[in-house]
Amino acid sequence: MRLKTGLCLVTSLLILVFATLGFAEVDLKIISKLQLNEPPVDMTFSRDGQWLYLLFKNGDLLVYTYQGQLQGKVSVGRGFDQLEAGPREDEVYLLNRKAKNIQIVEVNPTRQIDISGSPFKGAADAPVVITEYTDFQCPYCAKLGAVLDQMLLMFPGKVKIVYKSFPLANHRFSWKAATSAMAAHRMGKFWAFYDRLFENYKDLNDEKIMEIRRSFGFDTPEFDALIVAPDVRAKVAGDREEGLRIGVRGTPTVFINGKRLKDKSLQGLQDAVVRELKAHP
Repeated sequence: MRLKTGLCLVTSLLILVFATLGFAEVDLKIISKLQLNEPPVDMTFSRDGQWLYLLFKNGDLLVYTYQGQLQGKVSVGRGFDQLEAGPREDEVYLLNRKAKNIQIVEVNPTRQIDISGSPFKGAADAPVVITEYTDFQCPYCAKLGAVLDQMLLMFPGKVKIVYKSFPLANHRFSWKAATSAMAAHRMGKFWAFYDRLFENYKDLNDEKIMEIRRSFGFDTPEFDALIVAPDVRAKVAGDREEGLRIGVRGTPTVFINGKRLKDKSLQGLQDAVVRELKAHP
């Protein structure tokens, strides 16, 4: 079995390393521990290293974060005896040697997203939370805002839209735009500032951001201090770090009640919201 073979190989390599080093001292630290009711048939990581998949004899596929936190369980049926990560981060290949078939499973675990302190619009207690990781120099993000707003009109009181900062490294002014937007949030003007930044996403630079600030009366030392305030900078950096941890690689990335949304068209969003409302009436 591949799992046993892999363990034997790792053990052999460790013996070889220790023999080569002359039993040099090595510090070991247990980071986390998974307590299982039974040994898995097989295990594998997703291609991006974010998810650990464990396959069990009863046909259950358990999904953990790479830190060892259980995210969910999927019943794939009995008979499968090998797991292999697919070419995409959300695909797993299951092999049934006896039946001579392979089943491809798409896995979309629910991510735990911290939305405390994040700007939002819609009902505070809405059953459907749409979380958007965005970059103010991203043209696709600029177009998505109007589509997301349609959800508030189509499902009044049922949807909340949450903003998350995800400035991309190749966009020179996206970090400054994000910290300026969060400073505007402290002034109670986030969404108006958000709209103005996206109206000018093609031309964002230091001068344009200052022009936008001036239009809101934010060309002041107090606003300058807010932009570099530790809590504002920590919020932007924290959003980005959280995004990377849950698999965000580009913008816009959208989650609906923690599940990643692939189809970000109006119809795709509408269908996803309807599904969530049925699941959480």
